[in-house]
Amino acid sequence: MNTRTRNILAFTVAIVLVCAVSTASVNAAVLLSTDFSGISINGADPNTADGIIWTGTGMAAPTSLTLENVVANQNDGELFDHASGLTTTAGYFGGNTNLSRSPSDGQWGTTVTVTVGSGGASLEDVLINLTYGNSSGGGNSSSHTTQITATVFDNLNAVVGTVTSPNFSPTPASGADLTLTFGSPLALDANDTYTISFLVESNSGQGHYAAFNALAFNGAVLPEPATMSLLALGGLTVLRRRRK
Repeated sequence: MNTRTRNILAFTVAIVLVCAVSTASVNAAVLLSTDFSGISINGADPNTADGIIWTGTGMAAPTSLTLENVVANQNDGELFDHASGLTTTAGYFGGNTNLSRSPSDGQWGTTVTVTVGSGGASLEDVLINLTYGNSSGGGNSSSHTTQITATVFDNLNAVVGTVTSPNFSPTPASGADLTLTFGSPLALDANDTYTISFLVESNSGQGHYAAFNALAFNGAVLPEPATMSLLALGGLTVLRRRRK
């Protein structure tokens, strides 16, 4: 193999590496997820859960979540803390309020603040494992439905994207997955902070409680600029040598 052929081969390899990194960025990945195991209610705030463990790649989030937009028509509207069933310590995050078709009767929400990694990310969908309960904390297998809206805001509080689930009724009551897919992937800038707001309510049927048993943000992690620059520089260096 002569020098010219070796240089062409090295340049081709460099280009292939750049393309491989770019291609990897569009492969689906779990950016961030939690199953809420090991969480506890904050001693000073019954609406806040502490000890949330997040896993994944591409984003980071605080270890606490707080109930928001709570409208309680039954029970205290605070985090689940029943003697049995949907307890916070058992790994459920949700409002202790009876959902209904009218927001004025019962709803709850929360907001997850995420920080994007140095390469940026693309958010495609949110997966929620949803569990139903009743007023005493036990499972509820009734055919009630729940509607969940997820809205993403940037650090200037501008809406980046929003999605509302169709009618959803977990079967069995022990939990079922609900996927909220955005109309098109949301581009999240590197090192920026975003807030993802959830609103949980019912759009048919009354008399049930809903809790998150797991939560995941899915999409793609984009390569860091330094990685792309190094690969491109290597390719250009080989090309320059070949031309001499």
